[in-house]
Amino acid sequence: MKHLMNEPVFRQAMQLRMHMSFLIDNLYSYLQVDVLESQWSKLHAGVKASRDFEEVRILHDKYLASIVEQFFLNHPKVLKTLQDVLVMC
Repeated sequence: MKHLMNEPVFRQAMQLRMHMSFLIDNLYSYLQVDVLESQWSKLHAGVKASRDFEEVRILHDKYLASIVEQFFLNHPKVLKTLQDVLVMC
């Protein structure tokens, strides 16, 4: 293994692996922290403040719609591109 570390191709492969790992880590961080946790906090606060079931239902519908939008699930081209990148990684 030690003799491979000095090869340019090996270094390039490891650098590519590092960039792919960075991309996946940041994508998952975005999905978990920026989308799920923030939307969950909004839903939770709204449910606490609601007075009836209909308000909760509407809040839940908005929660789901927001997640679908921010996960790019209703943008087929973007979703396909993200899936292709994840498969490559």
